[in-house]
Amino acid sequence: MKKLLAEGSTMLLALILALMVWVVAENEEDPIQTDLYPEPIPVRIINQPENSVIVNQQTDSATINEISKKIEVTIRAPRSSWESLTPGKFQAVVDLKGLSNDRHNVSITVDSIDKAVEIIDWKPRSLAVRLEPFMSQEFEVQVTLHGNVAEGFEEGKPIVTPPRVTVSGAEMWVSEVARAEVDVYLRDNKEDKVNTQLIQLKDENDNTMRLVDVNPSQVTVRIPIAQKRGYKESSIILGNLVGQPATGYYQSGVSIDPSTVLLLGPPSIIEKISYIETEAVDISGANADIVTQVALKLPEGVSTVGREAFVQVTINIEPTQSCITLEQKSLEYQGLGERLGVMAAPDVVDVILCGPVPRLEAVSRRIREIHVVLDLTGLQVGTHSIQPTVLPLEEISVENILPDLVEIEIYVLPTPTPTPTFTPTPTPTSTTTPTPTTTPTPTTTPTITPTRTPTPTRTPTPTPTSIGTGG
Repeated sequence: MKKLLAEGSTMLLALILALMVWVVAENEEDPIQTDLYPEPIPVRIINQPENSVIVNQQTDSATINEISKKIEVTIRAPRSSWESLTPGKFQAVVDLKGLSNDRHNVSITVDSIDKAVEIIDWKPRSLAVRLEPFMSQEFEVQVTLHGNVAEGFEEGKPIVTPPRVTVSGAEMWVSEVARAEVDVYLRDNKEDKVNTQLIQLKDENDNTMRLVDVNPSQVTVRIPIAQKRGYKESSIILGNLVGQPATGYYQSGVSIDPSTVLLLGPPSIIEKISYIETEAVDISGANADIVTQVALKLPEGVSTVGREAFVQVTINIEPTQSCITLEQKSLEYQGLGERLGVMAAPDVVDVILCGPVPRLEAVSRRIREIHVVLDLTGLQVGTHSIQPTVLPLEEISVENILPDLVEIEIYVLPTPTPTPTFTPTPTPTSTTTPTPTTTPTPTTTPTITPTRTPTPTRTPTPTPTSIGTGG
């Protein structure tokens, strides 16, 4: 017997030692860790009594989400379990079974679906809950209008879809709701206004009630807007245009500001008006936009509302667009290397230009404004095909250049041979012999025959002129 007991003790001791060795080995391979789980665990409410609502006793909120996010759990688990844990593997539960409408401090129970996880502690351990009777009540939606429709218009009764909403929640709060309303703002509207608006719940003191639910939370509101009798919003059209723009220009458009006008007059006349015409506008010789104030042609007994019977008319005048072909005989070469020459075939191109007619006419008179360039940068001696380009021209686009490729030949310029400088021998200047001046012959003084015998007068002898010496 003693032998059996001794053998049994030995076997038990061996088993305990083996178990200890296994535990130590297992712990070394997958060690146990005790720590706070890093993520909050949500709390789930079960068995909530019928016809009751849960109110957070501390915050008077209709939800406990703020509290549930603060549940902290301390656990002990193998490292392998820690690595695979998620908040969904925990269950934090508050059981309200059998509780009455009142204030309660309900315990929170926490468990894990991973059996290797041991729950050590959690905070908070309980949740303060307030149960209140549930209440539901219907309210007709009221519409509060702000602002005004446009002059000459009037709004009708608001149409709300759906017309009623249901308010539910704790009886103490639902009973405080006095009305469900929406605000609609009008800003000189001329057509029906349709809005989707959030419902606002107000108490008797016009305070907003937020701790209840409303279904639906928003409604569609339509405000019918119509024109008053005797008023009419009419479009404005331009009257006759007198004359023609300057040669090479055309009238490209018209704008009228404002484009409509509110009219007031006898309904029998107002209802027949489909549009209002302006007075005529003279565009004779125009080569730029015309902006002018023009009177409206109003039927007798009809007047404008809120403004003078004038509008601003803008007549857009633009140059007529066209294209011309010009022959350019002067090609320009760019980037030709030193001591290189070039020949082009053909050396004449046709340039097709498009743009305003006045500008084309000006360019055609000054052909030198057109620069057709061949870029020879980096090209060596030989034959090349070059695409010509035209330097940009103001208001004019280059539609095409014909031909689109010009064949050019680059060659080396010959080295010039020096020419000796010729110095001329001076020719002696001959001495000019002066020509003598002819001595004038003295003029004979006629003898005057007296009627009576006068005393004889001596006639002086003229002095001969000296001969000058030529110099």
